[in-house]
Amino acid sequence: VGLEALSRGAKLVTFLEKDRRVYQTLLKNLANFQVDPFMAKNTDALAWLGLSEAQQKRNGRPSSIAPIAHQQAYDIVFCDPPYLWAQENGFAPLAQALIDRGILTEKGLLVTETDYRTDAVKLPGYTLLKDRLYGKTRLAVYQREAKEVEVCN
Repeated sequence: VGLEALSRGAKLVTFLEKDRRVYQTLLKNLANFQVDPFMAKNTDALAWLGLSEAQQKRNGRPSSIAPIAHQQAYDIVFCDPPYLWAQENGFAPLAQALIDRGILTEKGLLVTETDYRTDAVKLPGYTLLKDRLYGKTRLAVYQREAKEVEVCN
């Protein structure tokens, strides 16, 4: 998905891949693609967001693990965790961390990929725009809601 985004003019794509072998293949594909800038990290997305897995399961609040410094907010975040993980944990803590850490722009899109049996659920701070099945895969597209600005007269 990230390579497709680059081919369509994305200015920056950050790739996060936990599996070392898949990460090495990603690096080879990026070298063949010959597009800059790109950033690839051999890391767990929870660590990158500053969430430990135990903390995420418990209450979704940031842990004491320092997240990787984020240079800018993204317009689109694509989450494709192992399907069983997504079914057991859901996306609410990840979605909240994207807001809390300023990683997803206001009105930015969060795209989640799961097994078809995992329902797309309401995520606080987001509007579900699309929920589609493609064979045994579910793609859900959420839009981050804009902050309400209080106007004082």
